[in-house]
Amino acid sequence: ARLRRKTDDLVFLGLQEVPQKKRDQVDQAFPGYQIYHDKSSRLTNAFVLYNKLQLTIKTTQGELPIPSGKERRFVTSLYFPDLNLSVANTHILGGRFDDQQWYVYPDIRNKQIREILALVHPSTTFTVLMGDFNADNK
Repeated sequence: ARLRRKTDDLVFLGLQEVPQKKRDQVDQAFPGYQIYHDKSSRLTNAFVLYNKLQLTIKTTQGELPIPSGKERRFVTSLYFPDLNLSVANTHILGGRFDDQQWYVYPDIRNKQIREILALVHPSTTFTVLMGDFNADNK
């Protein structure tokens, strides 16, 4: 990110499952960057954004649908009206601890993706989805 900052006007990083202590370290490690966290209290998804052009940013956050008893999942979306660009960062159901859920809840990923896309600004021409979109290990 520091190297890109020297040549680019807009740099954004998507971070996954960041604990609170690491969030504080990220805030300190990137002076001059804007940090956007979702509402999670335990493990958050975050954007680290360098915005040299001082573009207007509209943020939206939401909670994804999950099966009962599973870890809450959130999404943060940034919209840049000047570029007509939306960027969303999330972590959907699945992964090394949830692979068995892949078959138990076949529709949950589709619901989560629909929720993510619903947060993206409606006039967006370009959308970048970032995050952990877990896939079946088999």
